[in-house]
Amino acid sequence: MTTPTLLTTEQAAERLHCSIWHVKRELNSGRLRGSKPAKRWLISESAISEYLERYSNTPQPDKPQRRRRRRW
Repeated sequence: MTTPTLLTTEQAAERLHCSIWHVKRELNSGRLRGSKPAKRWLISESAISEYLERYSNTPQPDKPQRRRRRRW
């Protein structure tokens, strides 16, 4: 059994190409899963990949694309 790789907020921010504050905001809102055993957040690699799958703006092949209405 392998143990999951845990990342700090700084490492997760580098992986997600965003700021540390954005990672903390996503953790507090529950959109990014993590644990806070002491005073520091720990995020698993699988939580980051799930977050990227759910919230990335690339089109998914199984989801139909919504058409936006133009407002003039």
